[in-house]
Amino acid sequence: MILFALFIFILLSSSISQTSAESKNTVYNEFTSIRLVIHVQDINQRQKLATVDIHVFIDNFPENLTEVQVWITGGGSIMIGCQRTGTGASGWHYQGESNSTVWLLEGTGETFPFDSYNLRFIVYNMPLVQDSVSLSTDGNQAAFDGPNAYSLKDLWQVEKGLIPIGDLKAKEISFLVQRGFNALLTATLQFLVPIIACYYLLGATLILDPKKQLAERLRIYISLFVFVPAFFIAIQQFLPYRSSLSFPEFFLINLIISTSIFGIFSIVGSQKVQLPFVVRLYEQNGYQTKWDLPAITLSLMFSALIYLFTLFGKMTVATSLIFTYVIVPSYLYWHFILISKEQLMKRKFFYACFIAAFLIPFFVLAFLWLLLPR
Repeated sequence: MILFALFIFILLSSSISQTSAESKNTVYNEFTSIRLVIHVQDINQRQKLATVDIHVFIDNFPENLTEVQVWITGGGSIMIGCQRTGTGASGWHYQGESNSTVWLLEGTGETFPFDSYNLRFIVYNMPLVQDSVSLSTDGNQAAFDGPNAYSLKDLWQVEKGLIPIGDLKAKEISFLVQRGFNALLTATLQFLVPIIACYYLLGATLILDPKKQLAERLRIYISLFVFVPAFFIAIQQFLPYRSSLSFPEFFLINLIISTSIFGIFSIVGSQKVQLPFVVRLYEQNGYQTKWDLPAITLSLMFSALIYLFTLFGKMTVATSLIFTYVIVPSYLYWHFILISKEQLMKRKFFYACFIAAFLIPFFVLAFLWLLLPR
């Protein structure tokens, strides 16, 4: 009887000890974490590359090892050895770093100057491959450092975003790199405002009567033909890497095509040419000749085609706002200057519906732009 009781006691003690060990391991595993501190040393916009220092911190690691290897992929691939730095309440702490590592910035350069990029890191911890281990990646941060830190802070800003992959063995950490307000404002003034001004200058030529002022129209078109290619070549060194046309390039190419169309239709409109049936359908009200509206229609059709073949699916809400509510009105604003008060009142319902249809999407896009992360 005594031997049986002793056997039961030993069995219970072993079970309690095993349960206690498993519970202890569970505590370790729940608190095991990997943190990344990224020091951005430089950003190469042309190649979409960032030079970074990667600092790895492992807290509450459940095993006492001399070194823990951490594998990081994403915009590159690197193995970082972390040395033991101390002991905590629930495990051991490790730290490692890799200096001057080139990392890819993932993003679309086509939307310049509204482009933004992801600095992405997928973290694997090699010893922690048991399914019972959960990696926590809270407390990650990225900041500019080094001799270029002041310039980088003035040009760029970094926002943290944690994206769990769903696999217990790895976590994805993503930092959003986008232009600062001053840099965005400067780029807009340098690259977009001159192009927008050219569009409104092009639209203003429709105020001139081609039968009496054809020479004035053509001088403006020739000036645009000289300016656009020169400006197109000049901005190439400032544009990021891209697979198709960037936002300014799209507008410049479209401007050349529109200028060509306006020039051809102005010459035709200055002559006594028998109008095709499709042109005779347009009313004379608000136009110097009946060729003006077909020229605008054809120009907008080419704009849509270029957009579909180059920027479709890449334009952000901000670029959509500029395209729709800054460029498109440049083809149409002069119409309201030329029409008389009587013509306006006669078709006031039509114009009211036109303005409403034009403004409603503006408020929708503006609302989305305020809500969506930028």
